[in-house]
Amino acid sequence: MKVSWFWLSQILDLSSTNVSNLENSLTIAGFEIDSIKTIDVLGSQDIILDIISIPNRYDLSNIVGIAREVGTVLRQQLNFNFWNTHFLNNQKKGNRIKYSEIADHSHCLTILMKNVQVKSSPKWLQDYLIHGNINPVNTVIDIKNYINIKWGQDFQIFDISNLSLLDQGSTILVKSCQQETVAIYLKHSQVTHKLVPISVNSILAKTITTNNIITSTSTILIQAVTFNKLNHKKNFDLSTIKSIKNLQDNLLFLAIQESVFLYKKFCKGFIQEYNNLKLDQDPKVHIKLTKKNLIRILSPAINQKQLENAWEARVTEILSLLNLSPLIYPTYWLTDIPKQRQYDLNREVDLIEEIARIYGFQQFDDVLPCTCTKNKISQQELLKRQIRYFLRSIGLHELVHSSLHKQQRINIFNPLSDEYNGLRSNLVTSLIDSLYYNIHQSSDNFDGFEIGKVFYNNYKSNTTYEKLHLGMMWSCKNYLRADWSSQSKALSWFQAKGMLSNLCQSIGITLFWDKFSINCYLKKIVHSQRTAVLYSGKYKVGFFGEVNPQLRYNMGIKQSFYICELDLDAIVYQLKNSYSVNSNYQLKPYSRYPCVTRDISMIVGKNVSISSIMSKINSINNSFIKSIDLFDEYLGNQIPANKRSLSLRVTYQSLNATLTNAQITQLNNSIRDLICKKLDIKIR
Repeated sequence: MKVSWFWLSQILDLSSTNVSNLENSLTIAGFEIDSIKTIDVLGSQDIILDIISIPNRYDLSNIVGIAREVGTVLRQQLNFNFWNTHFLNNQKKGNRIKYSEIADHSHCLTILMKNVQVKSSPKWLQDYLIHGNINPVNTVIDIKNYINIKWGQDFQIFDISNLSLLDQGSTILVKSCQQETVAIYLKHSQVTHKLVPISVNSILAKTITTNNIITSTSTILIQAVTFNKLNHKKNFDLSTIKSIKNLQDNLLFLAIQESVFLYKKFCKGFIQEYNNLKLDQDPKVHIKLTKKNLIRILSPAINQKQLENAWEARVTEILSLLNLSPLIYPTYWLTDIPKQRQYDLNREVDLIEEIARIYGFQQFDDVLPCTCTKNKISQQELLKRQIRYFLRSIGLHELVHSSLHKQQRINIFNPLSDEYNGLRSNLVTSLIDSLYYNIHQSSDNFDGFEIGKVFYNNYKSNTTYEKLHLGMMWSCKNYLRADWSSQSKALSWFQAKGMLSNLCQSIGITLFWDKFSINCYLKKIVHSQRTAVLYSGKYKVGFFGEVNPQLRYNMGIKQSFYICELDLDAIVYQLKNSYSVNSNYQLKPYSRYPCVTRDISMIVGKNVSISSIMSKINSINNSFIKSIDLFDEYLGNQIPANKRSLSLRVTYQSLNATLTNAQITQLNNSIRDLICKKLDIKIR
C-alpha cells in the first residue's frame, strides 16, 4: 500500500516525528516498509511510503486504515474534522429519494448533485493516482478513485443529465432487486427508468457504469450502500478485501463527506437532494481481557520495578488507541470490538497479541522464564517407553501403520477413497500384511511390534471408542541353536510364551492364561488349539497364539510364527489399581527352614482345565503351601479315551519350624480329597 506523507499529516500530527523514526516504529509493530520515494507535487516535496501490511488485516487496505495504525503507534487519535462543515450540516433532506425493501442493508446513502463541471483533475490529484497505478480520467471519476484509495469505500456515480428530474412529480426509488444488488428507479410522468444495478460489495463490477461520466455530464447521482453482515454472510466471501471494505459503514459516511467536499470544490456542484438511511447495526462483539492472563503471557515484557497501576494505565491507553472502548473492572477489561477488526480479533489471546505489538516487541526479555516444575510423564507414556525398550532389546522392529483400512467393522462417512473407508479393530492384521508384503518383495522375514490405536463400537450406547493396543509378531526365522555346530531351529510356542512372560515381568503385571474362544473374530487368523486368552486380574487384556497353518501356507511361510495383542489401556488401569492399594503388600522374611515337595498324579478329562484345578487347590488357603506347578502331561495307550494324565508338584514350607512327615501327609491328603470331590479326577 503506497501512502503519502502529506495524506497522513492531514489526519495525524507528524510534526514530532520523521520518516526514519516512523519506519522503525512501524517495523517493530509488524509492518514492512518496502520502499520510500520522494515526489514533487505542485513544487512541494512529498514522501511516498510503500507499506506491506500485516496478514489478515483487511482494514489496512486503505490510507485511513494505515493512518489508524500509525496513530496507535504514535499514541494519537485520528482527526477527521477539517472538512466536516462542508456537508449535510445545513442541507435539507428532501423527500424525492425513497427506499424500499432494503432491510438486508445496514446503510444506504443517495445524493443528487447538479451543476457538476467535468474537467481535468488538479495536478496533485493526478500525481497521487499515477503513483497508485491508476490512470486519471476526469474530476468526477478521479475523486471517486481517490476516495476509494484513501477510505477503502466504494460508491457508484450515475450520469442522469439526460433524464428530467426537475418536475414536481419525479422521484428516485432505491430498491433491493437481488441479494447481491440494489436497483435505482427514476419515476417521472408515468415513465420508469431503471439504471444498471449496483453491486453491494463490488463483486459484480461489470455492471457498474461509473466510467460513462463524460464532459457533458451535469447531473450525477451518488449511491453508496453497505449490507448487513448477518443477513449476507452466507452469500458472500467475507474474507475478500472488497467485502470487508463495504462492511465498514462507520467509514462510509465520512468517505462520502470528503467526496462531496471535493466535488463542490473542484466540480462546482451542489446538493439538490439526499437521503441517508442507517438501519439497525449488527450486534456488538465484546471480548473479556483478564489481567491474570495478560500478566501470565506478557510477564517477560513487564518491568518488575514498574508500578502495577502504571502498567494497567498503559494497557488501557493501548486498548483506547485501538478503538476498543475498554471498560475497566478490578480483574479484567471489557472491550468493544469495532466492525473493521471483528475478523482478526476473535479471542482474548488476539487482544494480548495486539497489546504486545503496540507496547513494543523490543521490550520483551529474550530469556525463558525460570521454573522449578518438572514435567511428569504419564503412566501410559512410561509404559510405552518400557515396552519399546524391552522389545527392541530382544530384536523386534517397531512398525507404524495407518488406522484407516478397507472394509472394517467401523466405516467412515465420506472416506477419501474406498481403500481407506474403515477404522481398524486390531493390530495383528496389519503386522501379518506387512510380513506378507516383505516376503513377496523378496525381503527378509522380520519380527515386529506396533503400539497404536484400535477402534470399537459400543452397540448399547451407539458410540465408537478407541483403545491403545500393543501388537507383536515373532518368529519367522530359524535362529535358535543348541550349539554352533547344530542346525538352527524355529521358535517354539513355549519359547514365544516365555518372551511374553518376560515382557510382562518387566512392566510389572501378571498374566493368567485361559482357553481361547472358537467364536472369536480372529478364528481365521490363529490356531484354535494353540491360542490362549490373557487376563490381568479380572480383566481380559488380550490373546497370544500361533498363526493358523492354512493362513501360513497361503503366505508361503513354512515355519510357525506367533502373534499377540494386548490392551494397554486395561493394563494401565490394572497398574494404577495395584499402586493404589500398597497396603496389601507385606514384607516377609525368608524362611530358614527347608522346603519339601510332593507330587500328585491324576487322570482327568480333557475338558478339565489346569486353571480350575489350581484354583481349587489355592482355595485351601494354607500358609504352608508355597507353590503348585504342573510338570508333566501324558496321553497314551495306558490312559482311557478322552482322558489325560497330569502331574502336579506341590512345595511346602514353614516360616517357623521344619515340617514333619505327618503334617505334610495330612496337607497332601487334604488336597487329594478336595480335587477328587470337587472335580471328576482320579488319583493315580
